[in-house]
Amino acid sequence: MHRYTFYDFFAGGGMAGIGLGSEWSCLFANDIDAKKADSYRANHSGDHTFLLKDVAELKTTDLPDHADLIWASFPCQDLSVAGKGAGLRFV
Repeated sequence: MHRYTFYDFFAGGGMAGIGLGSEWSCLFANDIDAKKADSYRANHSGDHTFLLKDVAELKTTDLPDHADLIWASFPCQDLSVAGKGAGLRFV
């Protein structure tokens, strides 16, 4: 049974939700990239909570219910094969 709920912004493949564990239920997830949306849905059995939309265009009416946690993932494009793979550069 889920005890806690969360929103997942910049969700990518939805790994934050998996990491939170079975006591957590995602009420809403978003990302701007269609490939990430496909990955999210594959990782979460076609989960309907995902909205493919630029976070800058979201409205409060897009967010269902009330979440116990609001999560915004670190931009990982330069750390993954989905991005340029440049990694972090230290100047």
